[in-house]
Amino acid sequence: MKIALKEWSEALVGLTPEQLTIALQHCKTTCEFPPSIAQFRKAALGIMPAEQAWLCRYTDTLASAAYEQCDSYLMKQLSEKEARARFIDAYELLADDLCRGNRNE
Repeated sequence: MKIALKEWSEALVGLTPEQLTIALQHCKTTCEFPPSIAQFRKAALGIMPAEQAWLCRYTDTLASAAYEQCDSYLMKQLSEKEARARFIDAYELLADDLCRGNRNE
């Protein structure tokens, strides 16, 4: 139990009380099981699932940054399935960086 408390305490450093509240509400309403640390941090930071981000790629800040990292000319040449896969790869990398505390989007 002490190890789990230590891990969670370290993982929550840097999150505001408002972000913690958002994550708790998200987990109460959408999670069937307790979340992992990474899932909880993503909820606290407002990081949506990659498939949802694809639909918001022109309006969400993180999704837009991921889309910009993909070559827009190339994206228009690809099938939607290929473009979505390329976007999801870029989005997940940015989301993971943000979740770890790197803010280079």
